[in-house]
Amino acid sequence: MKFLFLLLSVICISSTCSKSRYSTAFFIKNNSSKTILYSWSDKYPDTSITDILNGVPIDPLQTRGPFYYTVSPIAGIVEIFLFNSITVDSIPWDTIKKNYMVLKRYDLTIDSINQMNRIVTYP
Repeated sequence: MKFLFLLLSVICISSTCSKSRYSTAFFIKNNSSKTILYSWSDKYPDTSITDILNGVPIDPLQTRGPFYYTVSPIAGIVEIFLFNSITVDSIPWDTIKKNYMVLKRYDLTIDSINQMNRIVTYP
Protein backbone atom coordinates (compact mmCIF):
# COMPACT_ATOMS: atom_id res chain seq x y z
CA MET A 1 0.00 0.00 0.00
CA LYS A 2 2.85 2.40 0.83
CA PHE A 3 4.46 1.55 -2.51
CA LEU A 4 1.24 2.35 -4.37
CA PHE A 5 0.91 5.67 -2.54
CA LEU A 6 4.55 6.52 -3.32
CA LEU A 7 4.08 5.59 -6.97
CA LEU A 8 0.95 7.72 -7.30
CA SER A 9 2.71 10.64 -5.60
CA VAL A 10 5.64 10.44 -8.01
CA ILE A 11 3.28 10.30 -11.00
CA CYS A 12 1.31 13.33 -9.77
CA ILE A 13 4.43 15.37 -9.10
CA SER A 14 6.06 14.46 -12.39
CA SER A 15 2.93 15.25 -14.38
CA THR A 16 2.70 18.66 -12.69
CA CYS A 17 6.33 19.40 -13.44
CA SER A 18 6.03 18.27 -17.02
CA LYS A 19 3.43 20.87 -17.95
CA SER A 20 5.57 22.61 -20.48
CA ARG A 21 5.48 26.22 -21.44
CA TYR A 22 4.90 26.96 -25.07
CA SER A 23 5.63 29.99 -27.18
CA THR A 24 3.42 32.19 -29.26
CA ALA A 25 4.33 34.89 -31.77
CA PHE A 26 2.61 38.24 -32.14
CA PHE A 27 3.22 41.77 -33.41
CA ILE A 28 2.64 45.11 -31.70
CA LYS A 29 1.22 47.99 -33.71
CA ASN A 30 1.77 51.46 -32.27
CA ASN A 31 -1.05 53.74 -33.44
CA SER A 32 0.02 56.54 -31.11
CA SER A 33 2.19 59.61 -31.72
CA LYS A 34 4.82 58.56 -29.16
CA THR A 35 7.50 55.89 -29.07
CA ILE A 36 6.52 53.07 -26.75
CA LEU A 37 8.51 50.28 -25.18
CA TYR A 38 7.28 46.70 -25.14
CA SER A 39 8.14 44.49 -22.19
CA TRP A 40 6.77 41.31 -20.66
CA SER A 41 6.53 39.38 -17.44
CA ASP A 42 6.03 35.72 -16.64
CA LYS A 43 4.73 36.37 -13.13
CA TYR A 44 0.98 36.31 -13.91
CA PRO A 45 -1.20 37.24 -12.04
CA ASP A 46 1.41 39.29 -10.14
CA THR A 47 0.87 42.94 -11.07
CA SER A 48 4.39 44.06 -10.20
CA ILE A 49 6.78 45.04 -12.94
CA THR A 50 10.32 43.92 -12.42
CA ASP A 51 12.54 44.72 -15.36
CA ILE A 52 12.73 46.82 -18.52
CA LEU A 53 15.96 45.25 -19.75
CA ASN A 54 13.91 43.35 -22.32
CA GLY A 55 12.19 46.57 -23.50
CA VAL A 56 11.84 46.94 -27.26
CA PRO A 57 11.11 50.40 -28.75
CA ILE A 58 8.24 50.75 -31.20
CA ASP A 59 8.12 54.06 -33.05
CA PRO A 60 4.89 55.96 -33.75
CA LEU A 61 2.68 54.40 -36.42
CA GLN A 62 4.99 51.39 -36.71
CA THR A 63 4.50 47.66 -36.23
CA ARG A 64 7.26 45.53 -34.70
CA GLY A 65 7.63 41.85 -34.26
CA PRO A 66 7.29 39.02 -34.29
CA PHE A 67 7.72 38.83 -30.55
CA TYR A 68 7.90 35.37 -29.04
CA TYR A 69 6.60 34.92 -25.56
CA THR A 70 6.46 31.84 -23.41
CA VAL A 71 2.95 31.39 -22.09
CA SER A 72 2.45 30.64 -18.41
CA PRO A 73 1.55 26.94 -18.12
CA ILE A 74 -0.67 27.64 -15.13
CA ALA A 75 -2.78 30.52 -16.43
CA GLY A 76 -2.15 30.37 -20.20
CA ILE A 77 -1.70 34.15 -20.24
CA VAL A 78 0.66 36.36 -22.22
CA GLU A 79 1.46 39.41 -20.08
CA ILE A 80 2.42 42.45 -22.16
CA PHE A 81 3.48 45.82 -20.75
CA LEU A 82 3.79 49.02 -22.78
CA PHE A 83 5.66 52.06 -21.47
CA ASN A 84 6.18 55.57 -22.79
CA SER A 85 9.85 55.67 -23.85
CA ILE A 86 10.23 59.27 -22.60
CA THR A 87 9.05 58.17 -19.16
CA VAL A 88 11.56 55.29 -19.09
CA ASP A 89 14.37 57.58 -20.28
CA SER A 90 13.65 60.39 -17.82
CA ILE A 91 12.37 58.76 -14.63
CA PRO A 92 14.30 56.31 -12.44
CA TRP A 93 13.13 52.73 -12.88
CA ASP A 94 12.44 52.36 -9.15
CA THR A 95 9.97 55.26 -9.37
CA ILE A 96 8.31 53.76 -12.45
CA LYS A 97 7.89 50.45 -10.62
CA LYS A 98 6.70 52.05 -7.38
CA ASN A 99 4.08 54.19 -9.15
CA TYR A 100 3.22 51.51 -11.73
CA MET A 101 3.76 53.94 -14.62
CA VAL A 102 2.53 51.61 -17.34
CA LEU A 103 0.83 52.98 -20.46
CA LYS A 104 -1.08 49.76 -21.03
CA ARG A 105 -1.03 46.22 -19.72
CA TYR A 106 -2.48 43.34 -21.70
CA ASP A 107 -3.24 39.93 -20.22
CA LEU A 108 -4.01 37.88 -23.30
CA THR A 109 -4.65 34.25 -24.06
CA ILE A 110 -3.42 32.52 -27.18
CA ASP A 111 -7.02 32.52 -28.44
CA SER A 112 -7.43 36.27 -27.93
CA ILE A 113 -4.14 36.92 -29.75
CA ASN A 114 -5.32 34.72 -32.62
CA GLN A 115 -8.64 36.63 -32.74
CA MET A 116 -6.61 39.84 -33.22
CA ASN A 117 -4.74 38.18 -36.12
CA ARG A 118 -1.66 38.17 -33.87
CA ILE A 119 -1.48 41.98 -33.88
CA VAL A 120 -1.75 43.74 -30.52
CA THR A 121 -2.67 47.37 -31.23
CA TYR A 122 -1.94 50.34 -28.98
CA PRO A 123 -3.99 52.32 -28.07
